[in-house]
Amino acid sequence: MTDEIDVRGRPLDLDALSIDELRELYRMLPGTIRAREAADRAARIERVLAEAKAQGMTRDEIRALRSTLTSSEKKRAPRKSARTAHYRDPDTGATWSGKGRKPAWIKAHEDQHGSLDALKVE
Repeated sequence: MTDEIDVRGRPLDLDALSIDELRELYRMLPGTIRAREAADRAARIERVLAEAKAQGMTRDEIRALRSTLTSSEKKRAPRKSARTAHYRDPDTGATWSGKGRKPAWIKAHEDQHGSLDALKVE
């Protein structure tokens, strides 16, 4: 079986690569693709902005256009880290942070007139 792909008019023989070389290629591809896509997008945006300027748009109009075109590139807010446990069920080891709905084991403990402080994690 020969796995060849055409790269710029030349065949790239994947069978000739070692496992380590294939793994390195596999590891590098996603980052390389993302970088190339970002560079291509930036070039397209610059062409659009240059055309807008040539058409006589004002700076404010171009600024508004730029913010519209680049809004998808803004970083997402980082995810919140997992909340730490404040209460632990001594029977099962289940935990609860004290935020959100009370778990059934907390409700059962309170129904038996138990104190929430008794389940507090030290």
